[in-house]
Amino acid sequence: MSEDPEAADRGADAKRAGHSSSSAPPAAVERWELSGGAIRVARVGDRGAVVELLRCDGGEVVELLELHDPREVRWARDRLAADGRRRD
Repeated sequence: MSEDPEAADRGADAKRAGHSSSSAPPAAVERWELSGGAIRVARVGDRGAVVELLRCDGGEVVELLELHDPREVRWARDRLAADGRRRD
């Protein structure tokens, strides 16, 4: 059984970026980071998560993004762990 090369590339890209390959970032987070903004996972609970969308210098919070989709919450939990912080 051979592995899908595109899937392998995506997984390698995620690992290089410091993200888990088990779940993709929410589209809004991906767009924010691609445009140069920074993000920080503020809270992760059993039913949701909050992500801070920060200015490109990593300073001021521009917007709070609430996540409720289980896949997005899993991504936030993984990201929080990768950043070395614990969940609330």
